[in-house]
Amino acid sequence: MTKIPEEVFELKQIKRLYLKYNQIQKIPDLIVNFSNLTRLDLSDNQLTNLPASIGNLSNLTNLNLSGNQLTTHKC
Repeated sequence: MTKIPEEVFELKQIKRLYLKYNQIQKIPDLIVNFSNLTRLDLSDNQLTNLPASIGNLSNLTNLNLSGNQLTTHKC
């Protein structure tokens, strides 16, 4: 899987989302729809950056991004 299916973003009450071991390259800004999300596992994908909107997930306590090629950008 190279992207998160749009249908997933209709699951507004989801608390845990495990999408590890895929080939996901981008996290859409729709990630903010998961206001109840506490765990997000995107390890071992092909991510190089994160959307700023991921910082709005106030209930997120566990974020696993290991095994990706994340880069740092100056603001």
